[in-house]
Amino acid sequence: MRRRYVIVTLMVLAWPHATSSRSGPEPQGAQRASQIVKDPRDGKSYRTVQIGTAVWMQENLNYETENSWCYDNRRQNCSKYGRLYTYAAAQTACPPGWHLADETEWDEMLGRFGITLSSGDRFGSQRGSHHSIDELLVGGSSGFEMLLGGTADMNSIAADIIPPTRPGYRLLGDAAYYWSRRRSLGRGTDGYVFEETSRSSLPPIYYTSFSDGDGRCPYAFSVRCVRDQTSTR
Repeated sequence: MRRRYVIVTLMVLAWPHATSSRSGPEPQGAQRASQIVKDPRDGKSYRTVQIGTAVWMQENLNYETENSWCYDNRRQNCSKYGRLYTYAAAQTACPPGWHLADETEWDEMLGRFGITLSSGDRFGSQRGSHHSIDELLVGGSSGFEMLLGGTADMNSIAADIIPPTRPGYRLLGDAAYYWSRRRSLGRGTDGYVFEETSRSSLPPIYYTSFSDGDGRCPYAFSVRCVRDQTSTR
């Protein structure tokens, strides 16, 4: 009996020591375990991940609102990739306690994985990086779980359809387009693009404005929401 007691005591004492040997400061890009958040508006659930101090939805938003679409108008694409939103719709699409990720939040998240975009042109746009996007994709080391959900382009509608009733779709599986909330007033419609293989002189990751000459934007992109700092939802 005495021998069994000594063995148990040693095991209890050894356990905290083994745990403390794995503790210590997290690496810069480390993310915390995923949790689940439910959108009270439609009951859909989303996995979340904490990257640095920000809590991100780990999935693209799939809340149906005016001026949002499923890629190719197929519900199964919404289930996998989320919906594609116009810039105006994206500004208010996130659930209560969450908001559309802004430029600073995107840059801070990317920076945690060594992705630093260039300083940009004189208008502050067209910033880019030639960093690989592999670690941002589903199964990558970042925990961001990006899906290449493509984009909807209202300009690709046949000219005889007035008004346009559905957007044209492109780049599913090739690129991810995400809107960014503006932190200052202006007419620009800003977003981030991630491409597995660059199709042009642009880098595989870049931030730019997508407005046409008169301030209108004909595109619909994916949305990632970030939890408000004052929210515990």
